[in-house]
Amino acid sequence: MVKIAPSLVEYQANIEYDKQIMKTLMSNYLQRGSKTLSDQELEQMLNGMQQAMQAKRDGDVLKIGIEYKYGEKKFLN
Repeated sequence: MVKIAPSLVEYQANIEYDKQIMKTLMSNYLQRGSKTLSDQELEQMLNGMQQAMQAKRDGDVLKIGIEYKYGEKKFLN
């Protein structure tokens, strides 16, 4: 249904998670391609997300707000 009419779907999500959870998720994902994620690469990725206004950081906690409305995604940070 979403593929047929993406402009009819609306949602808003506020997500908070610890940096270690992000590292675990990304490491598991990258292991499938036989790659690893160093602490420095993780920091670069998180800093990039923050600079692109996709996330806010509070110490080791990452906060992401997303709104999807009328077929468009908007970060609420």
